[in-house]
Amino acid sequence: MPEEPETEPEIPPGAVRNLRGVRLIAHLTWLGGLGAIYATGGLVWITLQNAGVSMVSWSRGVSLFIPVALFHAVPLIVLALVEISACKAAIRGRKSKWREYALTVLVPAVSVAEPKDAGRLWAALSGAGLLSVAWVCYSLFTLASYQGPGGFAEAVIMTLALFPLTLGALMLHVALAAAIGRALGSGIYVLVRRRGRKQDKGE
Repeated sequence: MPEEPETEPEIPPGAVRNLRGVRLIAHLTWLGGLGAIYATGGLVWITLQNAGVSMVSWSRGVSLFIPVALFHAVPLIVLALVEISACKAAIRGRKSKWREYALTVLVPAVSVAEPKDAGRLWAALSGAGLLSVAWVCYSLFTLASYQGPGGFAEAVIMTLALFPLTLGALMLHVALAAAIGRALGSGIYVLVRRRGRKQDKGE
């Protein structure tokens, strides 16, 4: 007899809200990151202009900045996809080694499928997103304000020419920033909750 095709496990009703929140925060991370990246470019331009540094024309600067901006957006997009995929797999009971690792770093001591853990889950993801975006913008600011031989154009060319190394290093740094951000977000949420409970008991 022919085997019946495997059906996709349904997401428990109580976990749907958690997953929606995860998707929203993940998408806000990379979309907000894109906005922050281009704002960083404007900040670099203003900073260098006020410092009296000679720069290329505006059109030339934009043509150089766009590829390096997209380059810096890649880790944020990957981060968002990993978070959504890992959370969805955990909710549906499908785990692999990389997903288990991602979730261990993602939300320590939190059940992704448990509705009562939604607040801590979202706080951890928000912390990861904010710190990741902050690191990407710092990295971009450092690169865009380079004033060595060849200036910004040389920095862009070398960054893109060595992209297997430069992108790998950037993704590693973003992964570390996300891990720290998750721990901070989760920890701050727990502290705020405990303080709120103590105040309620005091009343």
